[in-house]
Amino acid sequence: LKGKVLQLYGGGAQSALHRSLEKAREREERNHRRRELAELRAAELSNYNDHLEAEVARRTRAIQTILDNVTFGFVLIDRELRVQEGITRSSASLFGHLPEVGDDLASLLGLAGTTAEHHLRLSIDQVFEDLMPEEVTLDQVPQRFELNDRILRVDGRVIRDDKGSITSMLLTISDITALEQAQRLSQERDVLIGVLRQKG
Repeated sequence: LKGKVLQLYGGGAQSALHRSLEKAREREERNHRRRELAELRAAELSNYNDHLEAEVARRTRAIQTILDNVTFGFVLIDRELRVQEGITRSSASLFGHLPEVGDDLASLLGLAGTTAEHHLRLSIDQVFEDLMPEEVTLDQVPQRFELNDRILRVDGRVIRDDKGSITSMLLTISDITALEQAQRLSQERDVLIGVLRQKG
């Protein structure tokens, strides 16, 4: 009887120890699987980030290539008409040189010291005041400028921050010299045709 009791108690202790060891082994396996899963996810995330960064860089290069090779220029200005970061290389052919950050737009357009400069500054200031609808104030900004032997068209759009305040203006500048020459020739041709019809 004593032997039977010892066997039962001894077996029970061994069984409890065995269960404890088995649970510890299972916990270790779960922890190991979790670590492996976390490492796999970290590797996937790192790979995804690398791929995403490469894709962003590729798209940024593509956009920059387009912006630098269009036939019109983009220039950002602040309220004082100072050129901001983000000038396209195509602007160089329009102004005769590549504008730099801090350059004055009025000077770039050849308006320094003229009444046209005063009008331009007042109209831009009115845009930044933002008291009227932007369509109205933007429509007051002069669009046609003669610079050397070129005629430039400047179209503005406002840039706003998260709070809705105007922080800068994006100007799209295009050379409309050939367009205006073509329009003038077309008008002269129409006048000539009208005169010939009256004589005929």
